[in-house]
Amino acid sequence: MANIRKALKAGILAAMSGTDGHGYDAAGRRIRCTHCGGEEFRSREAQLNTSGMTMLDVDWLNTSGTALVCVRCSLIQWFVRAPDQLPG
Repeated sequence: MANIRKALKAGILAAMSGTDGHGYDAAGRRIRCTHCGGEEFRSREAQLNTSGMTMLDVDWLNTSGTALVCVRCSLIQWFVRAPDQLPG
């Protein structure tokens, strides 16, 4: 399981390399990194796979979510509903 997490994190970071970070808001609150307190993130949409759907070979039925990756420490935070990007 740890290898899957490492691979997922590396894939997300590689897909988003070279883009600037942005501030985001969810449920009326500014999103901050829970590890370093950073406020700038890179955003990526990703499918939220479940073992049941994978076993039935219908992964395409899974919902997707938004992954925000902290530009300072690379911690990934997941959101089912996409957070709002702040202007600027």
